[in-house]
Amino acid sequence: MSRKSWDGVELMAALRSGLDRLESRVEEVNALNVFPVPDGDTGTNMLATLKAAIAEGDASLATGVTAIDEVSAAVARGALLGARGNSGVLLSQILRGLPQAVRGRQRARATEIAQSLSLGVLHAYSAVATPTEGTILTVAREVAAAAMKESEGASELRPFLESIAATARVSVEKTPTLLAVLREAGVVDSGGAGLQLILEGIANVPSVAPSRGTVEDERRSASSPSPKPAAAVPLAPAESAPTEFGYETVFILHSPTTTLDLAAIRAHLETIGESVLVAGDETTCKVHVHNLRPDEVLAYG
Repeated sequence: MSRKSWDGVELMAALRSGLDRLESRVEEVNALNVFPVPDGDTGTNMLATLKAAIAEGDASLATGVTAIDEVSAAVARGALLGARGNSGVLLSQILRGLPQAVRGRQRARATEIAQSLSLGVLHAYSAVATPTEGTILTVAREVAAAAMKESEGASELRPFLESIAATARVSVEKTPTLLAVLREAGVVDSGGAGLQLILEGIANVPSVAPSRGTVEDERRSASSPSPKPAAAVPLAPAESAPTEFGYETVFILHSPTTTLDLAAIRAHLETIGESVLVAGDETTCKVHVHNLRPDEVLAYG
């Protein structure tokens, strides 16, 4: 019988299925990575972030908690603290919407999942100093819009999840039309592709019974043409001097007594670096920035 809602146990099963799908094609996602920094680690960073989120969620389940509000809060916390790279930080913000959408609830239906995606998109856009379309942001936004529309008449989760995964695929395919660097490299956006794979895995989670030809659908999905990798994106050897993108500096700020001004932090980092993300809340945030002087970034922190 198809599920109409998730509790915390079923949420974790869905996330693990998404993790498995991403892990099976992580190198393909890495090969697409040309923006914002061509360092070939988008898939790896998203995978590490999702693993951290799942570990925290599983730890919550281990205490006997099964309500989706508490489990999803643990997932969001794990994703933020374990976020790696630009794509990982943005994924953590997409996951951050779930505990807000299900606050006080034992289970989540399609309507709450759709609301969580919409809230997550707002957090993801807010984390970026200068949002760029044709990236994971675009894919997440279009998925959230489709989810809100599909959730209106959704009584079961399986067809709802399949539909938003299909929206992600279409959105990823058109990213080169929105971002010149992707078009020139002949690739789709790597972060968007990673999110697509996660959503496809979630749609095929075993705990949500198949609604139509799932075995065949999964076979076709697994054997579908791989995204075209970038043909010539030279990666600097580890021992070489930093490129024009400099060093990637990532750290967590925690201030339980003094309110963190995320906008001010983001604005300052924009003056000393690039690819700036500042995500979190007034007490804890994750900072990500590229520049040639990581000591300046850490000193500011």
